Parts: sequence; structure tokens; C-alpha cells
Amino acid sequence: FPVTIPGAIIYAGNIQVEHNGANIFCNKAYYFYDEEYIKAFGNVRITQGDTINMTSRYAEYNGKTETAFATGDVLMTSPDSQLVTDTVYLNRKIQQAYYNSFGTITNKDNILKSKSGRYYINQKKYAFKTAVTVTNPKCVIKTNNLDFYDNSGHAYVYGPSTITSKTDVIYTENGFYDTKNDIGNLS
Repeated sequence: FPVTIPGAIIYAGNIQVEHNGANIFCNKAYYFYDEEYIKAFGNVRITQGDTINMTSRYAEYNGKTETAFATGDVLMTSPDSQLVTDTVYLNRKIQQAYYNSFGTITNKDNILKSKSGRYYINQKKYAFKTAVTVTNPKCVIKTNNLDFYDNSGHAYVYGPSTITSKTDVIYTENGFYDTKNDIGNLS
């Protein structure tokens, strides 16, 4: 029996959809033409120029609001890092992506883990507000409030934080750490 979805056109095969600089690739798609809405299934990939490449098992994209969410083994890569999590929400109008389902970001020698995070695409900045751990060969940073700049490797902590190295444990409530050059400024 053929599947029918009211108000939708069903596409199967190697699907590619383009919308205002975003490309969506998948194995199957439901396109709700009146709403400019796509439900994408199987080997889903959403790209935005060379700034974002996101893969998942399932995604939805709203052409009117230029928002998307991807779920199921999400891998989001930017030129300097990659994020692995279960679900990512993307708002192309304000150029932000966020997750609240625990995520791991890998940026060169840095591994950042947090319960939730937001990525500001234009600034190449991650902002974390909950249960953040940054691990690199020089130290481990634990905090609840950290900004991390993808391209420079600069980390800024706000509020109670600890930085543990092989020889020291430092407590700070406001600080800066350059992960590339192992230089910090704490207060």
C-alpha cells in the first residue's frame, strides 16, 4: 500500500534540497509545501556553506523560520571542532545552534563535555552554562559557566571553577585560559 501523508509530497532515494544557502541531504523526505516544512529520514546531512555540517538519523527543517532540529547520533562539525550529542537545534536567522542532551566537543587537544551548550556560528564561540569539563594535555577545567572560542582555543570561566594541572589545583571565580599556549589569567 502506498503511504500518503496529507499535505505532503513524499520523496525517496538520494534527496537534496536547497534553501537560502542551506542544503539538506537524506534518503527519504516528506515535504509539506504549504508550510515550507521538511521531515528528513535516513543519513541526513544539513550543510551551511563551510561553517556547519550536521549529520543525523532524522531532522526537520522549517523554511519559513529557517530553523531545524536534528536527532539521533548527531555529529555537527565546524571548521575547528566537532560536537557529538543526541539532538541539536539550529536557528539560521540568528546563526546559533544549541543542545541540552549532553554533548562532547572536540577541538584540537581539547575535549569539552557539558549537559547543554550553545554555539554562536559567526563568533565561533561555544557558551556552556551547566556541568562543564574541559580536558586537555595540560589541565582539567570544571565549571558551570564557560565560554570557549573555537578558532583561538581561548576559554573564559565565570563563577566557581577549578583548574587542575599535574602540579596545582586552582580555584577561581573569573578567569581566562589560552589552551593553545597554556597561559592563564585568573582572579
